[in-house]
Formats: sequence, structure tokens, C-alpha cells
Amino acid sequence: MSSNLLPGQQLVPTATLAVDALNSSDQRQVLTFGEVVVEQLVRYANDGVYLVSMKANEAGGGEEYRPAEPLLTAPSGAEVGRTWSWQVPSTDGDSTMKVDYKVASTELRKVGNESIGTSVVEATTVVTGADGVITSRQVLWTSERHGGLPVRITEVTQGSNRGLEIRLEATFDLVSTTPV
Repeated sequence: MSSNLLPGQQLVPTATLAVDALNSSDQRQVLTFGEVVVEQLVRYANDGVYLVSMKANEAGGGEEYRPAEPLLTAPSGAEVGRTWSWQVPSTDGDSTMKVDYKVASTELRKVGNESIGTSVVEATTVVTGADGVITSRQVLWTSERHGGLPVRITEVTQGSNRGLEIRLEATFDLVSTTPV
């Protein structure tokens, strides 16, 4: 197998976000990038978007989280400065995910030919378990008009898992709000 990459270059995979049609108030979202697949079930309510469950699968393993009650991920009408957090154990009890959120600002973002008003949310996720600790710092530009849909995500994830050091830097940009 040959590669056109030069030494020190990194492959930048394309990520795909597949969003199912709304089923009552719930919606399945699947983000795929490289060998990593993150599947979420979210619930839409008058006061915001809630996480019902999440599965993260990758080569060699993964975790699943199913909180007893849905957890707030994107509040409706959140004012700049609002903070909230939650913590949930994995279904097998091997790890715990803790997330802290803060609405940092508002900003207009361009998606295709459309200008979209967004809330800029800073999120810090820490997953701890017997195999290590992984910390992810994200900035999410979410559109309330589009049901809390992130139109841009920047992420830096680092830590160790099963003795391996992990570092991921990624930017995800929505290219269209029109379903395909």
C-alpha cells in the first residue's frame, strides 16, 4: 500500500453527520470520522435539547452512556454567561463522563449561502476510567433556529487510554442546512 503523504503530514478525514428524521421528540444523530462513530439520541423539548443516550465506538472498543434522565446539552434562549454541567457513568460502569458547559458569546456563521445566528458554547468533557483519562475541549456554534444543530465544532482531545497517548485536533463545519 503506498501513500502520498510526506513525513510529518497527517491525514485529515472527512466527517459525516447523519441526522434521522424526528421521531416524536427524539432524533438519532450519527457522526462518523475515520474509524470513530459517535451515535447520539437527542430529545427536543421547549426548554432545550437533551442527551438521551450516546455510544462512541472505535477500533478496539467503545463506551455507551444512558443517563437515568435526559441531560441538557443545548438550552433554548440561553444567555451569554450561562453555565451548567452533568455527569453520567457508562452502562458497564467502567467509566464516567463529566461535561461542563458555558455560553461564551453569540455569533453569525455562514453555512452555504445562509447567515445563521449561533450561540457559542464552550464545553469541557472529561472521561475517567480504569484505562485512563481523556479530556476534550470543544467550542460549538449552535443554531437555535435549527433545533440546537451545531454549525461548527472545534475540538482538542488529549489523554491516555489503555496505555496509549491520545491527541486529536479537529474542526467540523456544517456545509448545508438542506437535507440530502
